[in-house]
Amino acid sequence: DDLDAYSMQLVESKYEQYQYNQTNSNSRLAGAPRVDFDGAFYSAIVNIHRKEWSLAADYIDAARRALDYQLTALLAESHKRAYPSMVTAMTLAEMEEIISYRKLEGRAKAGLHRHRANRDDEVEARKRLLHLWRKRLAGCRVDAEV
Repeated sequence: DDLDAYSMQLVESKYEQYQYNQTNSNSRLAGAPRVDFDGAFYSAIVNIHRKEWSLAADYIDAARRALDYQLTALLAESHKRAYPSMVTAMTLAEMEEIISYRKLEGRAKAGLHRHRANRDDEVEARKRLLHLWRKRLAGCRVDAEV
């Protein structure tokens, strides 16, 4: 688990540099040290892999907050400079969609005893998600940097 070790290294280095952030007490990460975008992003990926959905969602939110300052500054300069950050923001949204799909997948497997009309349709949800992602990809510009 190189990714796990890397993300924990990022989080631990921020722990040594910052005091606890007590201002946002409504998040499960409120008592945790402030993390930068990379630490939060890779921690979200690790937690998605571990199927720890709520913790992954909290790290996605932390990554989005860290990205907000950078994106705001870059948008003030130019759209072209901000584009890679916008693509990164889209990646965070896609990670949330993966979590939603995986939760639905779990509910669908758990509800096999239910009548078909009352079950979550995993296949239909997957088709919708793939259609949405293809539509997004078609709307992106072709850029080697992104």
